Amino acid sequence: AVEGYVITIYVAEIINFLLSFRKLAHSSQMRFGFGKNFLKPLICSVLACLFLKKLPEIFPVYSVGVIITLILGVLLYLFFLKICKGITREDTAWFLSLVTPKKKKGADL
Repeated sequence: AVEGYVITIYVAEIINFLLSFRKLAHSSQMRFGFGKNFLKPLICSVLACLFLKKLPEIFPVYSVGVIITLILGVLLYLFFLKICKGITREDTAWFLSLVTPKKKKGADL
């Protein structure tokens, strides 16, 4: 009985996501490329996870904390995404515009 309930929840959430995504894409006129927006990130995340899984074999004295492992995983993911051209120059420029401080117009005191 519990298994059926869990399956029902999963199926309902997947249907809800697909319908909501379709409505969002239609109303915002967003173009969704299966390869660029789904397949490349999926492959890059799998590669990053596989590398992190093999890391203790590469570095036998691997006793790094969870936070450092997460940071390394994110960096590996971004590295693989950059290699397979999943991140463009425009994406990088947009991100840098978010994290760099903006200069104020006018005279400096």
